Amino acid sequence: GATQQDGWHLDDVEIYNNTKTTTIPFFDNVANVDSFSQKAWIAGAFNIKTANDHSGDGQVWALPPEGGTWNYLTLAGKLNLAGAPDPYLSFWIKKAEGGNGYLSIEASNDAGLTWNVLSNPSFSGTQYTWFEASLLNYAQANVIVRIGCYSPYGGQYYIDDILIDNAPTPK
Repeated sequence: GATQQDGWHLDDVEIYNNTKTTTIPFFDNVANVDSFSQKAWIAGAFNIKTANDHSGDGQVWALPPEGGTWNYLTLAGKLNLAGAPDPYLSFWIKKAEGGNGYLSIEASNDAGLTWNVLSNPSFSGTQYTWFEASLLNYAQANVIVRIGCYSPYGGQYYIDDILIDNAPTPK
């Protein structure tokens, strides 16, 4: 006889109270995979890849084409921005094979239950582009940030040199 399968397979599902915290300044250049980058983020469909990066260390957060949906790289720990008079999130991004890229830079102050869009920039081409979003409206405790990329077709997104700090980064 034939075996019917439903197509759903779940493994290691976990629901927990996120008590992890992240301090500023926070910088991830994706250089030290095992001890920092993978632990600092909830990667979703992103993975760490050896590629042409912005900072010269050889690795990036990469997002392959993912069927016309938004995919997010979410900070794993909560930030306390209460003492920061001018907090910012900045990063470098490109589409590896060129084309248009669409972003949603978002923040949450309720543990990710709701997300507020800080910026919806777009870009084009194979060169790295620098983006920055103010976190001034989130100068409080328990803030989470995420970078969303829309990937309906062709081309991988590469993200590098993610910085959360208390002043804008010079270009």
